[in-house]
Amino acid sequence: MFLSRSLCVALAAWILPLCAGVQAEGTPPDTTPAKRTIEFTLRGNAPYSWWTLGDVVRFHVLTSTVPDWLESLTGKVVDSLGTTVAESTVARDVLVHEGWSWKPTQPGFYEVTFTYREKGERESKTLVEPWVVKSLNDRTRTRLHYREKFTIAVAPAGARPAAERPPQFGFSCENATDDVIAANLIGFSFVRFWFLWGGNGWEWADKTSAQLLLEPERGKFQWEKYDEYMELFRKNGFAVQAVIQNTPKWASTHPEKTQMDICVPGYAAYPPKDMNDWTNAVRAIVTRYKSQIRQWELWNEPHLPGFSVFWRDTPEKFVELLKSGYETVKSVQPDSNVIIGGMTSRYLPFYRELLRLGGGPYFDWLGIHGRMQTPDGFYALDQKFGVKPKPWLNTECHSILVDSLGTTGPLPTESELALRMLQDHLMQIKYGALQTTFFCLINNTNRFEMEVIPYSREERYNIQPSGLFRRYPQIEPRLVAVVMRTFLDRIQGKLTYRGEFEFPSGQKAIWMETNNKSLILVWNTTDKTMPMDPLLLKAIGPDTRVIDWEGRSLSAASLPILPGRAYWLTDAKAESLKTITVSDNILISKEERERRLKKEHTGPRGLYQTQPLFATPQGPLLNEAKLNWIAGPWKFVSANGATSPKDYTARFALACHASGLDLVVDVSGDDKHHQDGKRGEYWAGDSLQFAIDTEERGMSAGLMEFATALTKEGTVLWKNIAPSLAGDLPAKWTPGNQVVQFGSAVVEKIGEGQWRYKVRIDWNELYPLVWKADKPLYFSLLVNDNDGAGRLGWIEWASGIGSSKDPSLYGTLTPAPNP
Repeated sequence: MFLSRSLCVALAAWILPLCAGVQAEGTPPDTTPAKRTIEFTLRGNAPYSWWTLGDVVRFHVLTSTVPDWLESLTGKVVDSLGTTVAESTVARDVLVHEGWSWKPTQPGFYEVTFTYREKGERESKTLVEPWVVKSLNDRTRTRLHYREKFTIAVAPAGARPAAERPPQFGFSCENATDDVIAANLIGFSFVRFWFLWGGNGWEWADKTSAQLLLEPERGKFQWEKYDEYMELFRKNGFAVQAVIQNTPKWASTHPEKTQMDICVPGYAAYPPKDMNDWTNAVRAIVTRYKSQIRQWELWNEPHLPGFSVFWRDTPEKFVELLKSGYETVKSVQPDSNVIIGGMTSRYLPFYRELLRLGGGPYFDWLGIHGRMQTPDGFYALDQKFGVKPKPWLNTECHSILVDSLGTTGPLPTESELALRMLQDHLMQIKYGALQTTFFCLINNTNRFEMEVIPYSREERYNIQPSGLFRRYPQIEPRLVAVVMRTFLDRIQGKLTYRGEFEFPSGQKAIWMETNNKSLILVWNTTDKTMPMDPLLLKAIGPDTRVIDWEGRSLSAASLPILPGRAYWLTDAKAESLKTITVSDNILISKEERERRLKKEHTGPRGLYQTQPLFATPQGPLLNEAKLNWIAGPWKFVSANGATSPKDYTARFALACHASGLDLVVDVSGDDKHHQDGKRGEYWAGDSLQFAIDTEERGMSAGLMEFATALTKEGTVLWKNIAPSLAGDLPAKWTPGNQVVQFGSAVVEKIGEGQWRYKVRIDWNELYPLVWKADKPLYFSLLVNDNDGAGRLGWIEWASGIGSSKDPSLYGTLTPAPNP
């Protein structure tokens, strides 16, 4: 989540862009007779396929040549609802010399599909552009994708100059050259930019990365690339919100840690041996750019050790780094604002420690990251420690980020993402955010596109599409880009929150204010088209304009409110709006929504120990006779109508201690141990499944489930399900549907029909659960039985795993009294 992340992940995968007609790597040679294929690609004549109303949209041949046997090319344009708005055909000669063209009559988001016809043929064929995705788990495996559509954005007018844009909304910079173009098209006013004090770890492979290593040797600074980018931002009128991050290898307390952890080299996530090296770098940066930058964010996403790839040391060391950095910035630029590195609500345990250690005075603004976030949890801790709450801002807003491995159920549609984005931004204004920095403008260079998600799941690696523009096979707008532009165009000066409404018709609305005029967002939550709610119609005045979320002007009187879309009402009558009953159930955080819906854990209760159960799972139990064994209650659940096997039962002990979570389960009555389940389907044979409510609310969002089994290859410890990380990047954490990387297990026979499962899992693996002594653990456990003729069923302590995935059915374990 920083300037060089796109570079590092792209280099990690060694991407191969392909044009049409090229064979995908990893596929067998094509031995079929040669076929005539199209070997040219088309591109729009506007940057990133973004035009202004009145322009002629034109696509021209970009690469290769148009074959003589091509007779014609037809382009069919549809709007975001799938309605055809234009269709035209050009002959080969026109295509070669002039291209294909269309003149829009309305602003909005469109898609065009091109088909071609060969001479002498009656049937048309779709023009596609192949592009290759390489697996991040194994670069020898690839998947060939075909892009059959081109997207088009048509804005009502040119973007306003940066000085006239709303100052509350900016963008996170991943690639300065590309992003500045996109940011001007959208209408953002400021940029969040990274100063990589210690580089990004890819200096050996990439020229730009080498240039962005700010201080390769003590006292030797490389300013050239940073000067270039600062000048680029200045020329385009962008204010700059700066992040200073990453310790150089030469300065790090752990220079030997050179392995990349997602996007950060290990040494860069530790503090310097000499804090003077840090303050010297901060002083040099602030001194050089203080005329252009007034906001300084010190570090990024610090957390307790193991829970962030960006910070691996203790809260104590971070407070030292924050204090020294803050005092240095203020000594050079007293009127600047220092922002603490962005955190989410899952970082509250770290923030608690930071305040306890006296870090409260050393930042001016609270930086928060994520989607639908509020400062409430942070402010509650401020009050507890007697610290005055600081103004807050979202320095990395993940409104449309989709976590491929953490997202369950159907993927959100582009319309759903667009509405989510608008609600997120308005909610932040509701809760007083000074600014919101959108992450990110263009999807990651490592093929982080929505259609790649199924492949990433097959290959068990995570991607996070989050851009307003797609990147592959070319940079093009998504629907969310047009919706964001329409939103920002509605704002004149500062945007403020006034209220929100829920109507019996199923429509919802948010009342904002800009330039002393009402601005209403309204949408339809049902699956039926309907007229605007009568209460809202009363707020329509002579100066009110109705605009759909793509920028089209509409008539309020005859406006159909379509499902899955949103509309803006500008300059509505405030007096009429004041008569509508206000709701407080729309713009609320995920935590608040779950607090309102929180379910009690209804399963059995038991005790866990606070001392390890063994030195390692491979070794013997420690003080086996004194372990706090939980013998029940057990319930048998049949999988195929079978009755409970005779004498089939279990007991277990669990411990929570500094090194992690230990679990021992003894199973008896398992005379025929059988396990031949497929990878990830160990539940089909004799095995153990257990689950933890990592968010402790009884909601499915916090569910984390594991399985362990004795296979032909040995014992496997598997993470079946993991919560969505959203934008968090914990270190030492395994996504769902994979072998656990930071834990181990052993299954051993201890007697006739008796088996023992021993498991240890690092606390990092249980994120977002952050362990604290004496807290309850919400837990469920089942033992699967298969005698070789199929799964008979299972016995369970608590429920919520086998019959349903429901953490509210988990049991509660609390610490046993010390002997």
